[in-house]
Amino acid sequence: MWMYKIKYRYTNVIYIFTWLVAANVLYVFHDPIGWVVTLSFFLFMPGYLLLLSLGHKDLLRHYKLVFALGLSLLILMVVGLLLNQTVYLGVSRPLSTKNIFASLDLVVMLLLAFSYTKLPTYTIWKKITFPELSSEAWCIIFLSLVMPLLAILGAIRLNNGGSNILTMTLFTLIPFMYLWLIIRTKIEYLNTLVIFASAFAILLTVSMRGSVLIGHDVQKEFYTFQIALQQQHWSIASFRDAFNACLSITILPVLFNKITSISPIYIYKIVYQLLFAASLIPIYLFTEIVTNKKIALICSLVFISFPVFLNEMPFLNRQEIAFIYFALLLLAMFIPSLSKKQASILSFLMITGLIFSHYSSTYVALGLFLIAKLTYSLLGKLKLNTIDQKQNAGVFKISWIVLLVTFMATFLWNVQVTGTGSGVFGIISSTVTSTLNHSGSQAVDTSYRILGPAPPNVEELLAKYATNSKNQSNYTQVAIPQILPPTKTGHFLIKRKINIISLNIFSKQSSAYILQVLLVCGVIIMGFKLKKNRSDVYKNVLSLTIASIILLAIQTTLPTLSVEYGTQRMFQQLLLITSIPIVIAAMSFFSINRKFDAYKCVGIFFVVLSMVLTNYFAQLIGGYQPVLALNNVGDNYDEYYIHTSEVDTAAWLQRNRDSRYPVEMDSFSILRFSNAVNNGSLVPAPLTGPSKNSYIYQNYANLLFGLYHATQSGTTIGYNLTTNINEDKNVIYSNGESDVLR
Repeated sequence: MWMYKIKYRYTNVIYIFTWLVAANVLYVFHDPIGWVVTLSFFLFMPGYLLLLSLGHKDLLRHYKLVFALGLSLLILMVVGLLLNQTVYLGVSRPLSTKNIFASLDLVVMLLLAFSYTKLPTYTIWKKITFPELSSEAWCIIFLSLVMPLLAILGAIRLNNGGSNILTMTLFTLIPFMYLWLIIRTKIEYLNTLVIFASAFAILLTVSMRGSVLIGHDVQKEFYTFQIALQQQHWSIASFRDAFNACLSITILPVLFNKITSISPIYIYKIVYQLLFAASLIPIYLFTEIVTNKKIALICSLVFISFPVFLNEMPFLNRQEIAFIYFALLLLAMFIPSLSKKQASILSFLMITGLIFSHYSSTYVALGLFLIAKLTYSLLGKLKLNTIDQKQNAGVFKISWIVLLVTFMATFLWNVQVTGTGSGVFGIISSTVTSTLNHSGSQAVDTSYRILGPAPPNVEELLAKYATNSKNQSNYTQVAIPQILPPTKTGHFLIKRKINIISLNIFSKQSSAYILQVLLVCGVIIMGFKLKKNRSDVYKNVLSLTIASIILLAIQTTLPTLSVEYGTQRMFQQLLLITSIPIVIAAMSFFSINRKFDAYKCVGIFFVVLSMVLTNYFAQLIGGYQPVLALNNVGDNYDEYYIHTSEVDTAAWLQRNRDSRYPVEMDSFSILRFSNAVNNGSLVPAPLTGPSKNSYIYQNYANLLFGLYHATQSGTTIGYNLTTNINEDKNVIYSNGESDVLR
């Protein structure tokens, strides 16, 4: 029943204060309920109060939620950074739990005081009601909750040597859910839930593999996090590296650990994947503003289907946080209700978060907006219709002043404060030199582009790798790529004279070409629409799209750039924008024949395309390289999956080796020695043939299959040795899955 209502503003203060007290008290119990309460408060409330303080009370609720997350993460990083400086006041461990809670509580109370007059009023007593949802909606909600559970259980099953049946069920469910929402308009209010749940589940299928942290960049990210956590103080001097300049993987995870006591490994395995999945919501909202709900939903499917999302992003935690700010930055620029001043302030805050999070993503964003701003100025010579001007007033609100301040802030942080910007100048210098001299090689991830230089020759790269190490190129040969054996479905196709290997290669290459062709066609179509209705929204999206294409062209054409920052990683970041013309082009093609429902046809088309890009079809028939999320075999598994036995062998070698003699290993065995390599106590030598007076470390794939992996010029190469390295060496340690020779 209804109780009497007291509609004073202080009722909301009571709610906030109660939540704050609970977040502080429940920390003591160190249980999942406390983690949820504490994390949810500090990931939402500080940013929400700051948003109100900035005068954004009238923003729609879903906009407030996503910006509250971004601003809260920024507040956590800034508070941690300021607290960190108290070391100069004699505080030996500034990032202790007590200091962090005291500082965050003080910041929340100050923000509450500043935003008090802008708080909405609520009643103390409310009738608890549940929304009236159809059985169809409840089914969608249930399946959305099941998807992350399937991902976790599927990964655990694979870790224990079981089959991939649960993960394959998940990869069947996700496209089905998207298609369901595309067809059924009445439940489109659940779009964001499905987008978030599916993205979170996909990320978990990789991040939850292994009992230890697996992957490439994440090893160094975790090392920088561990330094700050152990010292309870962040200092760039403790590890002068660009990774250590990213507050997103140093101060931020320290705060997460201190206020929740979640294991450091699972902060990266789960919490960061949860945050990155949340970035899909502002991506959807941004796309919805410039198109509509269905196109925004399909664009989200395109984004999570791109191979980098599944195979790389769980290993790039600093970039995951940066993507949140990049998505929010785009959203801030396009919300019609924001004035230019409001959008500029909000944009600058998001850019600040981007600068603190990841250097490369910041450079890409700055280059994108600079080129887009110039393009927009050129397109500005086209006069706008009066109606369009009124409807889209203030779009593309990032000004030249904001761009200038952003460039200065980026330079100040990366060069002056952290001193880690020299690598950027080195890359620019080597890029210019290699371009003028026609030297340098492209990374292998440029091999699917339509235009540009030829992909690298793997044999030549392996010879270069071996020659650079010990001039032993005659002892190495390129290994045959590992492929999945044919399944029952695969054998069925083989009996009908279908070459499943060729079919998989053709489908992969065709998918890549289709995306590129649709992108170009989408730009042309948007250009014609701009000519007809001269919409300012189209002009802005077109400017950003043209800028994205220019950046991709530079990336794939110039040597060194594709090696230092993968083309596919850049394409993933720019898909936030380029997915729009891709889907618009597909819509135009399917709209030619009016007998078909264009949305349903486009939805089915991209669902099928996603099944190709995520290796779902290849897994069903076999005959293609396995992916880590679905298999316990394959190059990715051998390279990135770290067995505890391998870590044990690495630890034994570090304790017992004679430091006078080198340790040889392949390029990916280094991931088993992450701390020793990063702190400089171990400088591994490449393993390319026979050697004397050296240790040889062999990982799981080396020992059991004689398969080694090298990285040369941004390209990963599988290779075998043509000589038996055991002839002149003795096994001094072995646990059956890895060993040490001497």
